[in-house]
This record gives sequence, structure tokens and C-alpha cells, in this order.
Amino acid sequence: MSDLSTEAVSADPNSEVKAELTRSLNSIWQRHAGGKPSSCSTELKGDSVRFVMQDAVSGIGGEPSDGEDATDAPTGSPNSVEYQIEAIAAVRRITKRNVRGFIPKRNKKTDIASDTYILEAIHRAQ
Repeated sequence: MSDLSTEAVSADPNSEVKAELTRSLNSIWQRHAGGKPSSCSTELKGDSVRFVMQDAVSGIGGEPSDGEDATDAPTGSPNSVEYQIEAIAAVRRITKRNVRGFIPKRNKKTDIASDTYILEAIHRAQ
């Protein structure tokens, strides 16, 4: 009988990186939002990282309205510049790649939040 968790780890070489990203980003979100999402997941594809949280938008303060950006969000909110800086630093530390872009999405209707990080391309010698 084989251990399914061992097979999953060996099948996906990025599984440890994804697990560490999920733990770190979830912790940062909780600290800034004041609450824990019901579930979260991290996708690592090519030059991007996407962190998705279920049941995460309702109840957070500082949600920017139309025409406002993160600089208008209160300090401590997951929509604040402080949150962005901390989350980007975590992604950079864990992936060992610079982050070139950050795209936050907050959907109040579905109560889903996602943050997409665009990573610096890896240059390969030819």
C-alpha cells in the first residue's frame, strides 16, 4: 500500500513551495483582515502565483470603493499598502524571485478574494 501524500509531493515538485506560500500568505491575510478565510489555495504556474481565499471578503474593513486605490485603505486592512508590501516580500522570499506585479481582487458577491503575483521571468542561458 502506498502513501498518497508522498505520491502527491513527488508528483508536484512545487508542492513544498506552494504549501509554504499558502501558510505565509494566509497568516498575513489573517493579521490584516482580522479573520480567517474558510479555505485558501495557492497556484504556482510559470511566472505567476495566485492565492485564492474563500469566505474572506465579508467583514474586512477598509474595502476600497470604486475610484479608490490601496493608498486610501486603512492601515492593517488587506487592501492597504502595508498588506501588499508584506505579502509581496513573502512571495519574493519563498520563490526566490522578484515580484513584478500585484493584482488584488475582492468579490463581495462571492466572498472570494484573490491576489495574483507576477514574478520576474527566469532567464535561461542558451
